[in-house]
Amino acid sequence: MAQNFSLWALLKNHWRWVLVSTLAFLIIVVMSGLYIAGLAVVSETGSTAEDVIARSTALIYFTNLFALFVLISTAYLAWLTLRSNKDRECKTNSFKHIAEQTRDRELIEMFEEFRVVRKEVKNGNDNPLSIDHIVKIVIDHNGRALKAEDVIKKVFNYYEATALGIATDALDEDIIKRWWRTSFVLDWSDFSEYIRQKRKGRSDSPGNPKLYIELENLVKKWALPEERSKI
Repeated sequence: MAQNFSLWALLKNHWRWVLVSTLAFLIIVVMSGLYIAGLAVVSETGSTAEDVIARSTALIYFTNLFALFVLISTAYLAWLTLRSNKDRECKTNSFKHIAEQTRDRELIEMFEEFRVVRKEVKNGNDNPLSIDHIVKIVIDHNGRALKAEDVIKKVFNYYEATALGIATDALDEDIIKRWWRTSFVLDWSDFSEYIRQKRKGRSDSPGNPKLYIELENLVKKWALPEERSKI
């Protein structure tokens, strides 16, 4: 069933190429047939040796052209099949990625902690949050002390890994965008200043200019015009 579906998908998505290739194939077959018929006529009418050589050369030319066409077509269809399989695998990985986020207990707990931390650090503040503000916050959550910076780091590491998956074609951008776009843009907007300061570093910790760079690229790409002023 999977192979039949793959072939049907190829025909459906590339029907123009299949149509042109079929017409070219038929033209080559018809012209080759005409030259074969011509050779038969030559042998019956006793044409000169030059005529026979000329027609034989033309037949060889069209035979080689036909072989080249078959070779190119086979290679192209093989490439389409590989790309189709890769696209299907990419989409499968994307749905697994989303499903994992809704079922994995550690991920569910991580995002629950992030919601608590986000609410606490913002506390009605709509401006980007600075590192000096965030590093001081420790929250009591279910009897455990949560350092706001640790929770933010875990979530943004997860976001960065997702963005990297898209950049390397391991995940399908359209599927992930439909699921994550709003969260990515809003969370980046809230913590962009914190991340910029982390990139520069502090006296007690070195900076990292590439910190969450894949996520930033994706956010800039996905942000709506009215959201870009905040990122």
